[in-house]
Amino acid sequence: MNLFADKLTERSLFGWEIPASYFQGINPLLIVLLGPLFSEMWTRWDRSRYALSAPAKMGLGMIMLGAGFIVLAIAQTRADVLGKVGAQWLICAYFLHTVGELCLSPIGLSMVTKLAPARLGAIMMGIWFGATAVANYLAGTLESLLTGSQIPLYWFLVGSSMGAGLLLLAITPLLSRLMHGKG
Repeated sequence: MNLFADKLTERSLFGWEIPASYFQGINPLLIVLLGPLFSEMWTRWDRSRYALSAPAKMGLGMIMLGAGFIVLAIAQTRADVLGKVGAQWLICAYFLHTVGELCLSPIGLSMVTKLAPARLGAIMMGIWFGATAVANYLAGTLESLLTGSQIPLYWFLVGSSMGAGLLLLAITPLLSRLMHGKG
């Protein structure tokens, strides 16, 4: 997304060019702003009759991630025609990705601590963060892996993230039974 900001986003604001790296600050800013709201939302939602299990929340997070990639795919198509697109496209994608992250990451970390045996809790948290590191590495190499395939990067990401989210929602009843009420 930093390359998208650098190459395909119109970044001038009142005659000043916003550095592409500044867009990376959107996610942490939104985490700080939206985190308390999501905490309150999940707490209230969990007390209602519409409570969602942890796997369902994570599935919704993956679908939100896919929605952010839809925004980027459309912006990429527009940039191919127009040259550069407005910053609102990137800001919208970051917003959707942050909402997805707030549905996935804290819920997943909580689930790991609840489901892991006490003596393996720290190791399982390490595996969670190790998997995140591997995913970040693979994300960095994904475009080069797709180069010869004629599959557009952002549409691949839409399909893989939304597909994973829908699959997770589909198997949520099974996962909830296996979790014995701990998630």
